[in-house]
Amino acid sequence: MGRCSGVQLVRILMPDAMGVSMNHSSQRSPKRTALGLLALVLAFVVIIIIGVSTATAGNRQENALLQTTPVIGFSQANYEVTEGNRATITVQISPSPTVTATVDYQTQDGTARAGIDYTSASGVLVFSPGSTSQTFQVQTRSRSTFVGDRTVILRLSNATDAVLNASRDVSVLTILEDQAPTATPRTPTPIFVDRYEPNNTLETAFPTAPDASPVCDIT
Repeated sequence: MGRCSGVQLVRILMPDAMGVSMNHSSQRSPKRTALGLLALVLAFVVIIIIGVSTATAGNRQENALLQTTPVIGFSQANYEVTEGNRATITVQISPSPTVTATVDYQTQDGTARAGIDYTSASGVLVFSPGSTSQTFQVQTRSRSTFVGDRTVILRLSNATDAVLNASRDVSVLTILEDQAPTATPRTPTPIFVDRYEPNNTLETAFPTAPDASPVCDIT
């Protein structure tokens, strides 16, 4: 078998591109066209598969990131403290952060009044990597008279490198009254009943002066 030169080999493989007319070129053109279309379809399929795989991987990474983002919230929905004492409020973070996270806290009047029933408090809690909770305190004040239980609203806001727990970003501190209610003393009011009218009752009696005789006749 004879050898072909480089030009002849190119002409055999790509007769149309070289502008050479061959007897069998017209027979191969439909096959080449079909192969070209098939290759194009396969290329599009590969591109689509790669795109779907990339999007899926991106969604998985995003979901993983959301699942590992620390969540901050109060440890309880309600706290209690007897008036005059100091309440310790615990704020939790889960999972423990890998970088420093922070959150702002503040108190707000409920039925209690700042400066009268408690001392207002606000600040920033810092969660170092590996930590799971932080605390702050609210000082309450004792009242000299019975006023009943009062409430203070506790709020978290402005979390950094973490997100707030939507169901635990607000809590309530109840200040418990430490005194028993007392009745207001009253001076007894004398009454009189007509001794000649046995049908009289206390409901039909009339008040009289404190220094009046306990028994008198009605004429």
